[in-house]
Amino acid sequence: MQKLSRVNYLKAVLLLAVVVGNIFVWYAVGRENRDGYMTVAFLDVGQGDAIFIESPTGNQVIIDGGKDGAVLRRLGKMMPFYDRTIDLIMGTHHDLDHIGGLPLVVERYRVGAVMRPLSIKDTAISKRFEEDADTRAGMSLFAMRGQGFDLGGGASLLVLYPGETLDEKDDNENSIVAMLSYGEHKFLFTGDASQNIERKLMHMDGELLRADVLKVGHHGSKTSTDPQFVASVRPSYSVISSGCKNKFGHPHKEVIEALETVKQNILGTCESGNIVFRTNGTDLTLLTNKKGNSL
Repeated sequence: MQKLSRVNYLKAVLLLAVVVGNIFVWYAVGRENRDGYMTVAFLDVGQGDAIFIESPTGNQVIIDGGKDGAVLRRLGKMMPFYDRTIDLIMGTHHDLDHIGGLPLVVERYRVGAVMRPLSIKDTAISKRFEEDADTRAGMSLFAMRGQGFDLGGGASLLVLYPGETLDEKDDNENSIVAMLSYGEHKFLFTGDASQNIERKLMHMDGELLRADVLKVGHHGSKTSTDPQFVASVRPSYSVISSGCKNKFGHPHKEVIEALETVKQNILGTCESGNIVFRTNGTDLTLLTNKKGNSL
């Protein structure tokens, strides 16, 4: 076999680099061509919450991160491999099944801002999350009703709860509740908010709580999901994020019964895996994903 000269070898290497570079560019263009669509994904992280949002302009938000590294594997399916930035991380409260995976995310990605409640919990994971928020993120923020974030392209995220008063006994009573809006569609994220918080929100916001998609509070625990709250939100879809055969028995039958008082689709990450919605502000599409698929 004839050997390549040094010049021809260098030409071949250069040509290969150009070809690979073009493949990478077109891969990136294909992955990031959003066409005005926003993506909201309820990630299957077992018994816990983790939500990924990508705005029409590509800004990315994570609300909670489950209890462990499962969130990193799920994010790897949602984000292109070369993307190592996240604009906002929100830890709704200090429970392990909500913030356990967030330090891993903050340590792996460049994070613009981290938002957490004003409440304090004396646990190792809470301290680690707070330290990472203060030292690794671009900004460290405390949640307060009325705070808003412009996610670009007409999408926005508004904090509805907590207010100025905190509960020092039950951290679920300090859980962040937020509304995501884009065009004609809204998503309501409730963390582990109790029925007490739901009633406060009904009093403060009334009809403004109407949303197309409701993230059911506390993984379907009967401590959340007041039937009157469901009637106020009137969701077309309710999403329950819980682990299969979990020790708490979530979702509780009382919650399912409350949700069934409104005509809607009730979805669970246990049965469906990742639950992904896409909207251009007018149309809302559900991309169901049964267990075992790649989403």
